[in-house]
Amino acid sequence: MCQMEQFVTGVIDQYPQELLENRLTIEGNLIACLYADITLYDDIKSTVSSETFLSRHGRLLFGVVKYLREKHFNVIDEVTVLSNCPEEVLDRLQSIGGWKTIQKLASTVDLKNWDAILDEFNKSNIILKLHKNGFNLLEEVTLDNGKKIKPLKLFEKFSANNVTEWYEERIANISINNSASSMKIISDGAALFGDEFLESLKEDGDDGVSLSEAGLNFEEKEIPMFPFLSRQTSGLHRGTTSALASHSGCGKTNLMMNIVFTLLQKGLRGVFISNEMSERELKIIMMMIILVQYRNYWKITKKKLRNNDLTEEDKDEVRAASKWWDNGPGKNLKIVTMSDADSSLTHDIIKKEALRNGIDFYVVDTFKMTLEEGGNSAFWIDLIKDSRDMDSLAKKYNLIGLYTIQLVANSIGNLFLNASALSGSKAIKEVVSLLFFLRKCEAEELEAGGPYDFRPFRSKQQPDGSWKDEPYALSEKERGEVYRVLSVDKNRYGADAGDNGVAFLYKYRGDFCKWGETCKVRPVHKRIGQDTNAR
Repeated sequence: MCQMEQFVTGVIDQYPQELLENRLTIEGNLIACLYADITLYDDIKSTVSSETFLSRHGRLLFGVVKYLREKHFNVIDEVTVLSNCPEEVLDRLQSIGGWKTIQKLASTVDLKNWDAILDEFNKSNIILKLHKNGFNLLEEVTLDNGKKIKPLKLFEKFSANNVTEWYEERIANISINNSASSMKIISDGAALFGDEFLESLKEDGDDGVSLSEAGLNFEEKEIPMFPFLSRQTSGLHRGTTSALASHSGCGKTNLMMNIVFTLLQKGLRGVFISNEMSERELKIIMMMIILVQYRNYWKITKKKLRNNDLTEEDKDEVRAASKWWDNGPGKNLKIVTMSDADSSLTHDIIKKEALRNGIDFYVVDTFKMTLEEGGNSAFWIDLIKDSRDMDSLAKKYNLIGLYTIQLVANSIGNLFLNASALSGSKAIKEVVSLLFFLRKCEAEELEAGGPYDFRPFRSKQQPDGSWKDEPYALSEKERGEVYRVLSVDKNRYGADAGDNGVAFLYKYRGDFCKWGETCKVRPVHKRIGQDTNAR
């Protein structure tokens, strides 16, 4: 196996010759091991296939191994091959020298080197994939020590894992502001605080990405989003994760998609991974957001869109909305749907998007799976581990991480939600930087002076810059609206509901996927139907 002509059609045109120089030898060594010990096939059958070989001989000989091993043969000898392989295969084997060629191959390798031979094969495939995905392995790069070298030359002494880790490290160290990878000694034990400290507070602050507004609509007017919430949390911060926990049917996907649009309108790139909704339903939510918020078009509801009950005017608006998306924020968002919650696959998707496309945020809807009442300990352990893995991804690649969690049914009716509603996964609270709870607003809470009155108020900024809470009287019309209550149970950047008892009241127009901050509230520490006077 030593001539370029042995490659399958098109291979030598796909890759630079330097990437193929040792390829036939690498394939030959792997094949030789398999013929020396066919049981080695069991180690690689899930990752190696005929298509991972680039030579005609390699594909043929590997196909024979696969065929015989799947028939449960434990050795390969001449009789086994001649007695069991189809005539067509035997003719092809004869054309490359028959059993003598196979015997010669098997005698050339030492099985003690199997691990190294397999790793070399995997490394070669990784290198070829890197080339196909736009990585230039032949152009010199400058290492940390100042030395210039071609990656392909550098990889000669690398393992397969070393190759991917090398690129992973280089790409992860590149951030927009060159901050994620930079290290700075801020003190040698003295002069830590001075005038520079006060100046830095003025200049830098601790604000994340603001959620106060979601860009401009078609009339160039600013779209308000979540100013109250954004001020309390200082926005969403890179290198952190935030979790939104809610009962089924409260609109958590809807709310999360509105947050996504807000991030996109600020020029951020991201990936939205959903195991909760179908592609069709996600598209409907997104289209409603565009129509209502960015085009100020209210003649279409989710129901009308779902049923295709549209006038020609409606269809024209949908087409215009689609064009707006394609030419604008649509370029910066990848949407992935999956039928089941697969934490390993989710992790790989985020990692791939961070390394290849330089995303700024990710959203997982819904995280892991619906929390089952009475879930076993292994389930909770896995869930917590996965939350830590998600947080590690955010930190490693300097991302804004967001995910939703569905709450257990036995917490429905609790007016002051906290981490206890997460049941066995309360430890998630220790992992995330922001933990939100979303629930339906109960009619009893809107009754002023009643036992469940959540006492609406707004904060008004005073002339001296301070903020003062002032009661807010909901009008009769407002009391007839549909609302959701959002509370912040953990806030690494400020006060949370446990500190101040404050939550946020949102007017929720679900048929239009529209959210509007109305005011702040102080939910009572009660459950609907409970007669205690505790607040």
